[in-house]
Amino acid sequence: MIDLDYWRGVLSNLGQNLLRTWFLWVFVAVVYPSLAALVILYAERRANNNTVSRYWDAIYFVVACMTIGTNITPKSGWAKATAILSGVIGIIFLGLMVWLITVSF
Repeated sequence: MIDLDYWRGVLSNLGQNLLRTWFLWVFVAVVYPSLAALVILYAERRANNNTVSRYWDAIYFVVACMTIGTNITPKSGWAKATAILSGVIGIIFLGLMVWLITVSF
């Protein structure tokens, strides 16, 4: 039989943990991708890379780097460094999500 009180407690703990770390979620989901996309867009336009020519292409590139990697190869050094940083931040973000769920139990 399912213990509903246990799961209510878990959901309550998870909600409290999410509220305590709201600034981290906003940074990783909104602020960092926007800033990184602007860096990549500026650097790739200067390097004449037509693969990343619009803001939404750059957002796609950043999110792809943060989650699974991407098939777009940046030409400029700044864009390459931002792609590496995006991958590292994505790995850390996934680890934080797992940790947050784990400590909620």
